[in-house]
Amino acid sequence: MRITITTKMVCLPVFESTDEYDINDELYAVVDRIKRRHGSTISHIRLWKTKVEPTTILRDLLKPLSSIFGDGEKGCESSSAHCIYYDFSPEEGKCAILNAK
Repeated sequence: MRITITTKMVCLPVFESTDEYDINDELYAVVDRIKRRHGSTISHIRLWKTKVEPTTILRDLLKPLSSIFGDGEKGCESSSAHCIYYDFSPEEGKCAILNAK
């Protein structure tokens, strides 16, 4: 089964992106795509499921998407859509623009 996840950077819609993942992929697969989209110049990434608030923080990058979104039990082959918000800190010294003070 496939799952569609839209990733949205907090307060910056220009980086919004939608990708498909296997329901058994780990959350790390989502983080990896976010990092590649930003040229691997980010660190200390923070994730939130559905909306940005303290109760929706996603911390375990090894957790399968099926346990985060609970779609593994449906047993249907259709794709389901979800949203993950993210924010990050720039890696020190890798990008002059992101490290501007």
